[in-house]
Amino acid sequence: MDAAPAPTPCQAAGGECGVSACSALGPQSCGARGGACCLDALGAVCAAEGGSSAIAASSYDRSCQVDSDCVAVGVGDPCYPCEVLCPGTAAINASSVAKYMADVARSPAGSGSVACACPFYDSASACCNAGTCAPHCFLPLEGGSVDGGDGDGAFGDAM
Repeated sequence: MDAAPAPTPCQAAGGECGVSACSALGPQSCGARGGACCLDALGAVCAAEGGSSAIAASSYDRSCQVDSDCVAVGVGDPCYPCEVLCPGTAAINASSVAKYMADVARSPAGSGSVACACPFYDSASACCNAGTCAPHCFLPLEGGSVDGGDGDGAFGDAM
């Protein structure tokens, strides 16, 4: 009987090769077969092993005076690193970024072994909204309001 082939570095890391949709790509080799190493399944393993505390915006200073006080960050379950590594799900005060980065670095998301396929996010969209940092703020449309300009709060007003 032939011995089973040795696992690729990707398989040894808990990843899968040849997956068509993947949000967490690892640097591990897929061997002669080639392709990218998908580490999405590691999140389920991490969670099953007791997981890790969520990275939550409420753990950081979110107060602000001006838009430049705010920085977009990712929050969520660090067992699923791309939830945390992709910015745009929350915003915190710039003074809290060092604490946030240290918390991420201590979590499974901070292992450095994952490359995320993050959706495009314009970091300039983080803003100060009524004294609290927000990940998205919309510029007023013509007329100064986000509802189409008449200020009644209704979208798609009838003609």
